[in-house]
Parts: sequence; C-alpha cells; structure tokens
Amino acid sequence: MLGFISFSPTFACFAGVRPKIVGSGTPDTGFRIDGPAQHGVPGLIHLFGLESPGLTASMAIGRHVSQ
Repeated sequence: MLGFISFSPTFACFAGVRPKIVGSGTPDTGFRIDGPAQHGVPGLIHLFGLESPGLTASMAIGRHVSQ
C-alpha cells in the first residue's frame, strides 16, 4: 500500500500499565492455571489472565501444564 516506505528496519515496542479490577482484600494474581484439582474435570486445564507476562512465560507455562 505504501510502497515508498521501507518497513524492514522498523520494529514495534510497547510499554504501559494495564489496570485490573481486584476486589477489596483479594490478592492480585498475574495469571492462574486451574487443573482437575480445582474444577474436578480430568484432562482439562484452564489458563486465565495470560497477557504479556503470560506470553513471555508461555514456554515455561506449557512445560508446567504438560506435566
């Protein structure tokens, strides 16, 4: 579309704060992994709240879930 602009040397970099609503007296959790011990369904794994930190840790999370 913009053939006169070379995008090869460019990159995107983002930083910021993402507000989260947490109830009074409730601990703040970055993300949560629930397995059968939490919900009682064999073989089902729930991954909650995986945003930027969760994506950064995705390889370790995958390893943890596979065990």
